[in-house]
Amino acid sequence: MRRAFWPRAIGLGVGFLAVAGVLWGLDAPVWLWCLLVLYCGVWPPLAYFIAVRSRVPYAAEQRHVLFDSLAGGFWIATIQFNVLPTVMMLAMLAMNNTAAGGVRFIGLGALLQLAGMGLSILVFGFGFAPETTPQQLYACIPMLVVHPLTIGLVLYKLAIQLGKHKKALRELSRIDSLTRLYNRGYWKECLVGEFEHYRETCQPASLALIDVDHFKITNDRHGHITGDNVLSAVGERVRRNLRSGDLAGRYGGDEFCIVLPDADPLQAREILERLRDEVAG
Repeated sequence: MRRAFWPRAIGLGVGFLAVAGVLWGLDAPVWLWCLLVLYCGVWPPLAYFIAVRSRVPYAAEQRHVLFDSLAGGFWIATIQFNVLPTVMMLAMLAMNNTAAGGVRFIGLGALLQLAGMGLSILVFGFGFAPETTPQQLYACIPMLVVHPLTIGLVLYKLAIQLGKHKKALRELSRIDSLTRLYNRGYWKECLVGEFEHYRETCQPASLALIDVDHFKITNDRHGHITGDNVLSAVGERVRRNLRSGDLAGRYGGDEFCIVLPDADPLQAREILERLRDEVAG
């Protein structure tokens, strides 16, 4: 929800300047200025407060985005469709609606913008003053600069976070959840790659197949939870005692497979004897 709070707070902050620049020349009543201050200053933290306490925060934020469309339409008509702030506000609302709900929200947002414009016309009557003065142009500059920059930073952080999540999911898809070693599918892929590498380079390598003695008896006598604990302990000792370049995986049940790169049979025997002593201890 913080990702929604800051763009809204900053966007409405610079939007206040754009709308205020037009209202200043229209001799707007005091209550309208108060409404603008409340919307731009109070609404962002209020929307955040409501969303974080909602049972479905994302759905609450979608409703808030639609409310922003209604309010945006109201202010567009209130400033009498002054061209520059109107175009910027429509673009800002379109970006927000697209991010919140895609194409469907663009249509809903447009309908609510029209409703907001109608509400303003009912209150103030229809006005059309499209010309933008230099003063109003200067008031719009912060929105032209700050809001796209804010959206860009939010998207950049989302891209970084998405990349981390994809990496974590990719790692999870490769790991056996019980032993924390490579699962059978990914280990076989690694084996094929290592086989091709060592066939081309003619370097030594060893392949070890390991199973746990009397595992079925342990499972039958003490239950599957105890058996799982045994496999988890074996996996932890395998990870702890192999070299950084060794590839260890759970092949299935109580069976483990290990590729030992650059290890001739004598070196492989030493590594595996050390591992067996560690597991037995």
